[in-house]
Amino acid sequence: MTRRERGTGSIFLNSRGLWTAVFELPSRDGQRQRKVFRSKDRDTALAKVRNYLRENPIVSPVQRVHRPFREELAALTVEDWLSEWLSDIASEVVRPKTFSGYSSVVARQIVPAIGHIPLRNLRARDVRGMATAIVKSGLSATTANQAHRVLSVALTAAQRDELVDVNVAKLVPAPRKSRSPQQALTLPECHQVLREAEHSDLASLWYAALFTGARQGELLGLQRGFVDHGFIEISWQLQRLSWRHGCDTHCGATRGAECPQRKVPAPADWESHNLTGGLWLSRPKSRAGWRLVPAVGRFGELLDEHIARDCGDNPHDLVWHRSDGSPIDPRVHSDMWHELLDRAGVRQVRFHDARHTAVDMLYEADVPEDLIREMVGHSSFEMTRVYKSRDSRTRMEAAMKRSATRLEVPQVRPDLTLVGEAQSAG
Repeated sequence: MTRRERGTGSIFLNSRGLWTAVFELPSRDGQRQRKVFRSKDRDTALAKVRNYLRENPIVSPVQRVHRPFREELAALTVEDWLSEWLSDIASEVVRPKTFSGYSSVVARQIVPAIGHIPLRNLRARDVRGMATAIVKSGLSATTANQAHRVLSVALTAAQRDELVDVNVAKLVPAPRKSRSPQQALTLPECHQVLREAEHSDLASLWYAALFTGARQGELLGLQRGFVDHGFIEISWQLQRLSWRHGCDTHCGATRGAECPQRKVPAPADWESHNLTGGLWLSRPKSRAGWRLVPAVGRFGELLDEHIARDCGDNPHDLVWHRSDGSPIDPRVHSDMWHELLDRAGVRQVRFHDARHTAVDMLYEADVPEDLIREMVGHSSFEMTRVYKSRDSRTRMEAAMKRSATRLEVPQVRPDLTLVGEAQSAG
């Protein structure tokens, strides 16, 4: 028996002697959809399917190239594949924030540069050209690096689906990221900020940032039930996520948030719940993000006082919230941080740089590195060291003083008895 021609797995001769071509359509309401064409002639059955695919708008360009119709592959562009990859593959395996980042990079950097190129014609020089175009447009090398990385992930999926033979992005070195200097606050600056924070209704929130190094979402998503006996448990985070159409844009709404079947694309194991609008509580990316942090000293006092006097509306049981009980939007919180720095008279740094500041303070207090890593929720010691400033004069000076003490040569003092005897003899 001769082996069947490659790519003809969906064509067969049925019991009535008719050639039968079966094509899988997008599922509807979770139900499998198929289209079946029959003819006495094999080529005629295939022609019926191709005509259907050309005339039917619900079938995507990627679905047209599935076996047994691989000749359609010549018309498949990079943009066609990226659109399919985002909706059918990436949305099922990456977290919503990552998916949103992928979508933005695809739409703003990759598609304008190489989206028009047929997928099978994409070459290494095109990938290099994309990076060059991104940098020439005024964006950073870090943005070019991110576009290269996203493209490589998408092409790996295309290679797995046998749409390309080689992932050409892996043949090109990724652009080097731009250096972004750390902007940790100094100890005197911390004192100025904390003195100013004492006059704020959210003093405990600003203390928490500089004492614990917790991320913005971890603080804004902290609920009162996770504060107990001098410790706070960080195991959820507040995020603003983008709604997507759940109806394939058939509802007529311009924005995904207005779609009656709106959704946030996410993997099945993503733990989350919606608070209001686009604000969600979700689990941290890694298990290292789940941790206990002591609430001690002035921070602990302010936190207890804040919770004790918080008697207003608070439907989400949040520690820090707006006056009407709604969550503090991360963008609003960032503005509040910069206003605090202005009032304190210190240089402007990102709120995330408070995390660098906290790591520096812990190192300078000689806290063991394993505890620093655990308290700030890093997945590796390497990441903790990245967050540490490289010019901590206080730590270096203290270390060198300790070293100098150990290296000091003991002074040899003369024996006073022998000196006295020598003088007597003289």
